Amino acid sequence: MMRVNPTESALRAIKDRIAAAMGELEDAAPNTSRKTERERIRAAAAELHRCADEIESVLMRIRR
Repeated sequence: MMRVNPTESALRAIKDRIAAAMGELEDAAPNTSRKTERERIRAAAAELHRCADEIESVLMRIRR
């Protein structure tokens, strides 16, 4: 049985979250005049920012 690499697992989870946020952006973009769609875009952007922070943390662990 293969051992799970925690770094690889973390990066895969981040990739999945980025894909979900990008899907939200694509769905909400055509209707930016609606408040709910603007909120979806803000939430997706915040999630992408959190993902970027987590990627930075993973990279710092790799460097050690």
